This record gives sequence, C-alpha cells and structure tokens, in this order.
Amino acid sequence: MRSETHGILSAHFAKGKKAFSFEYDKTWLKSKNPQVMDPDIQFCTGAQYSNDKENFGVFLDSMPIMTTGRGIYMLSQELKDQR
Repeated sequence: MRSETHGILSAHFAKGKKAFSFEYDKTWLKSKNPQVMDPDIQFCTGAQYSNDKENFGVFLDSMPIMTTGRGIYMLSQELKDQR
C-alpha cells in the first residue's frame, strides 16, 4: 500500500487562542481519487480555516494529547519521575 499526502494541518496561536488550518496538497487535488475529507474543507488550494470551531471535525478524534497543555505537563512529570 502506498501512502499519499493529502495535505497539511497546521496549528496557529494568536490572541491567546488556538486555531487550525488545513491546506490540500496540490498534487493530491489533481489526482484521480480526491475525496471529501470534511464538509468544511473545500476542494481548493490555499490554507482554509475552520469556522466557529477550533478544528475541523475530521481531525478532532485524531489529535494527540500533546496538543493540550495538560498533556505536555503530564509528560514532563513522567520524565521527572524517571530521573
């Protein structure tokens, strides 16, 4: 099975808030099998930001715990305890 890059999800921090953008890979958009990933992500080039939500629904369940301050704190405590 061959892996393909569909696009890039980026996190942005501004004014104390976190926001995400998604940009489709141009080659993938031109491929024979592009699929709708989320109803809020249009088939076009350029960064797209989720409206009225922190992130696009398709990515919410896949976000690692490290995206939260709590996850980073827990990891630092585990590393401290291992020393």
